[in-house]
Amino acid sequence: MFEEKPLANARVTFIPRGQQLAEGFDEKFERRTDDKGVVEFTPTEANLILVAVHHQEPERSGEGYDSTYYSATLTVAVPEVPFLTPAATTSVAK
Repeated sequence: MFEEKPLANARVTFIPRGQQLAEGFDEKFERRTDDKGVVEFTPTEANLILVAVHHQEPERSGEGYDSTYYSATLTVAVPEVPFLTPAATTSVAK
């Protein structure tokens, strides 16, 4: 959300601790928001993940600057959770 409206086509970066982004747009760790401002990312391992979004407003310029930049960050702790196999989720009749 930006100014109470969905922020479409925003670049959102998900950086797991210890990882480095590729040059340009990193398909593994970056996504673009849809028209509703929604983005999805599924972590593949337990880790701390820095989520960052940056937005530029070129129309908001003034004396001494060409545009205004906005940023938001969030750190998410992804816990190590065992994945259940189909056999482990099958109920046993009594």
